Amino acid sequence: MLNKSRMHIPRSSNPDTDKYSLISEPKSRTGTTVSHSSPFKAFMSPTMRNKARLHIALYAIPEYPETYHYALLVRPKDIAATSALSGLLTATKAHVRSTIRTNPDGVVSNPLVYEAYHIHDLADEPLLLASIAVAKMTVSQDRAGEILRRVPIYQDDGSSGKGAKFNDIEWVRLAIEMLRQADAVSDDGITWKTMFEESQNYMRRKQAEGRWEVGWKGGDPEAVATFDLLTGKDVLF
Repeated sequence: MLNKSRMHIPRSSNPDTDKYSLISEPKSRTGTTVSHSSPFKAFMSPTMRNKARLHIALYAIPEYPETYHYALLVRPKDIAATSALSGLLTATKAHVRSTIRTNPDGVVSNPLVYEAYHIHDLADEPLLLASIAVAKMTVSQDRAGEILRRVPIYQDDGSSGKGAKFNDIEWVRLAIEMLRQADAVSDDGITWKTMFEESQNYMRRKQAEGRWEVGWKGGDPEAVATFDLLTGKDVLF
């Protein structure tokens, strides 16, 4: 039986106001804010002495249990120490998500939109199953936010163009590529192919361990399973 604490909280749009919101807001989501400016602003110290890490985040999609929604998280370098000190694990999330829009003729579409927000505590982030560190941040988070906002989003217009196969995973790939081109990350030469394959391998390994099953005894069941691809080590089990 799956751990129900990470069940799906779907998002939808209001076609009348064109504003996006959660269908049902989790009770403990206080402190998590959606931003269209720069939620990256206060996350990393200006001195860059303790460089944050760029993570690939994998979220459950309950109706498709063998697939995952992909996003990016920027998290502190020393996750274990941060958690022990404050009891909280903060992050900044960036991703694209599908919305629902209806035009004046009643035609419904599902455009992708970019979204970034600060997460006060990852334990309260619905659906988040795992987080995998893939690079070190080498620029301020303001700069990282500027780059991520410029990542192209291709919409599916029914043709065979770029939008036909564009999705959240492709956005993450392009985002990491743009961060690299801007010298905003240091990833030890790890390719996107390796990042993606290792993320899938990690999920299969954790599933085999029963990581998200009720009664799992390998650690804190409410924690987000975290792996560091740069060191090849589990950070949070």
